[in-house]
Amino acid sequence: MPVHDRRRWASLAFVGAVSATLALTACGSGERELAAPAGVIEAPAQPTTTTTAPTTEAPTTEAPTTEAPTTEPPTTSENATTTTAPTATTAAVGDDGSDVDWGLIAIIAAIALAVLLLLWLVISQVSKSSREHETLDRRLAHLVGGAQWVHDQASLDLMSGTQSPERLRAAWMDTRRRVNDLATQASEAAVTARGDVVGELRRLSTALTDLEGAMDTHVDLRLRAHGPDDAGANIAINESAETVNERRHALRAAIAPLAARV
Repeated sequence: MPVHDRRRWASLAFVGAVSATLALTACGSGERELAAPAGVIEAPAQPTTTTTAPTTEAPTTEAPTTEAPTTEPPTTSENATTTTAPTATTAAVGDDGSDVDWGLIAIIAAIALAVLLLLWLVISQVSKSSREHETLDRRLAHLVGGAQWVHDQASLDLMSGTQSPERLRAAWMDTRRRVNDLATQASEAAVTARGDVVGELRRLSTALTDLEGAMDTHVDLRLRAHGPDDAGANIAINESAETVNERRHALRAAIAPLAARV
């Protein structure tokens, strides 16, 4: 039975007991007041000429009989509420008489555990996002630095025209390998990235690939030229150089938004 029900029934029982006691006390007092003495006291006889000792009968007084009040045990109707054994969530009474609501304690403990679990999940997610952001920043710094090297130095060295065919071929092989690596890394970073940086990385990868193709054509024309007197080859070399410059401008435009993030 819940605590408030027990307290309510105890209060009702106490009030009923007090009322019954007062009623029985009032009835007993009324009966004692109404009961008359059973014995009769006779008046003394008038003295005559002959003086005799008056005889007086001792009055007999019967003790008033008071019937003990009989209290019938309260009967419980069939529809009375049945009391069940307390469960795990019912308040239990301790040895010192205090009520301990174990059900409420269990609910509070469950709520605290859920809050701790949620807090742990939030902290883990924040930590994971922070690690991913740091990793992306390092990759962006590497890509931006490599792309700027291709734009500012490697492409200009290949277009200078002062190198011998052997040195030009060796320099182009090394530059092409590095450009391919940068384009691949930018494409891979775009797969794991989120937000606007995805499009920026793909644009950088495309710009590097386009510049590689333009420089490959320019170097190949220069290696196949038969000298400065080859007019047809010189025209093709100049046109390919213009294409390389256009691809360099596109690469610089692709580097700018990523450089702002570093």
